[in-house]
Amino acid sequence: MNFIVHKLVLNKLRNLTVDEILEHSQEYQVPLSPGQASQIVQFLRQNRLDPFKEDDRLQMLKALAQITDTQTAQKTHQIFLQLAKEHGIKL
Repeated sequence: MNFIVHKLVLNKLRNLTVDEILEHSQEYQVPLSPGQASQIVQFLRQNRLDPFKEDDRLQMLKALAQITDTQTAQKTHQIFLQLAKEHGIKL
């Protein structure tokens, strides 16, 4: 993957706002409360995990499942994989 694209995606993840997460959750029909979105933002800012690395992605999904539930984490993972595929990003 292009180094610049990789860095842009990581930077965007670490700088997401609660409103942006809630907006995306509606767009992709993943129900989230403002409190859950806030916890996700906090997690993303505190952890330097790379979703393009399988081990890091699994850690992120486990944390998301703890914040929300297993179904939400699984649905989010599927959306992430689909978006990566659509944009030609190999995981």
